[in-house]
Amino acid sequence: MYQLVLGCSAFNIFTGLESECFGETSSCENLEGKAFLHVYKSVLSSKVREDSLSTFARWEPIHGKFGFRHPWKQYQELGTLCRQCASSMEALASCVIVLKRFQYPAANPELCLKIGAACAAMSSHSARALRGLSLTVRTMTAPSPASSDMSAATKAASDFRAAFSEDVAALLQAMHVAVVASLLSDIVVQVERITESTNDLARLARFKKPERSRSAVVISIED
Repeated sequence: MYQLVLGCSAFNIFTGLESECFGETSSCENLEGKAFLHVYKSVLSSKVREDSLSTFARWEPIHGKFGFRHPWKQYQELGTLCRQCASSMEALASCVIVLKRFQYPAANPELCLKIGAACAAMSSHSARALRGLSLTVRTMTAPSPASSDMSAATKAASDFRAAFSEDVAALLQAMHVAVVASLLSDIVVQVERITESTNDLARLARFKKPERSRSAVVISIED
């Protein structure tokens, strides 16, 4: 069961959006058939199997790292948050596909680029944050406190909201891009909740601490 929660590559939607839609050389064409826009579907259909595995796991004999009080319920709570995030990913993917079918006049190209940069930042940092959380659950290793991707994603979302919360007129000039950015900023909030739930799981299950990276020691030898 622990391989189901955050074990898929749903975060690839962020990587795909960054490279295909928000990158400097992106063309954003033929997106409907792109695999990265459909990876979330395996998460949406995971509840039945997840619940079944959770029930079986509670009755399994104690083995390895899975003791009598292993917090299987926390895995289910984490799975629920992941499915909620996947539902938002579905809305985002549908929006990107539909918007591409129409040609929108670039009423404010500079503003579109600014919003696109915010989308790229939210996408890249969210992808790395989810990839790190997936590794945490899979290896049962506590998240590294040095990781700043979640904070960077949250900051990018907050900066986007703050920049356009009062200037509605400017936002209307690039509404087709702003809709995508707004959906992305909502997903960032959900990824933050997944991060908090993963931290709770690491604490309750007593995940092992991450190993400190060994820095190279240079010894100077004087003649």
